[in-house]
Amino acid sequence: VTYTRRHFMREEAIMKICNSADLERHRESHQKLLTSASLQIEELQNSCSPESLRAFSKFLNNWLFDHIIKEDTQISWYTEGKEHLIQKALDAIVYDDMDPAPKDITTAVIAGL
Repeated sequence: VTYTRRHFMREEAIMKICNSADLERHRESHQKLLTSASLQIEELQNSCSPESLRAFSKFLNNWLFDHIIKEDTQISWYTEGKEHLIQKALDAIVYDDMDPAPKDITTAVIAGL
């Protein structure tokens, strides 16, 4: 969940610096995903039953197709020509645990992949 929270922070920073009109709705979507992910992980820790594994698999599948493919890929439309501003915004993020940010898919979004 920590990695996911960091990824969302980076994604939201990109959307903010690119003046995305969809930022607030996207931020709310991230909050719902984090809450749901935490509940799914807790369920798996409490009961690693076939039902909880299926539910977690369904959650991940929905996250991939409904959020990442349908929504996140649209972020690249806002990023063109703003790579320098985006990098400055990403460098300015302060994480609660002060560990350096992991390299992740956000870099691919900046590159327009």
